[in-house]
Amino acid sequence: MFGALGLDGVCVGLGYAGSVGRDPDGNPLTEWGTPRYQDWGSTHVYPLMEAETVSAVERFPWPDPQAYDFAAARNHAASGKISRPSVG
Repeated sequence: MFGALGLDGVCVGLGYAGSVGRDPDGNPLTEWGTPRYQDWGSTHVYPLMEAETVSAVERFPWPDPQAYDFAAARNHAASGKISRPSVG
């Protein structure tokens, strides 16, 4: 169906090798400080929700761009072995 509709977008994730925090139960968080839930939208965590000043945003522990594996993502996208089209 995606082909018939002319949809060709895919999701290609980037591996992250930087340090990440842990939640109170000891579970690893994402590089953005959010839980690693795979519920795709029913659990929402907004680490910057209470930031009211520029300095609060600047203090946020932003992910290190150098810790992403862009080469692996590029190779994965170029391999043609991606099976989940992205719609939206």
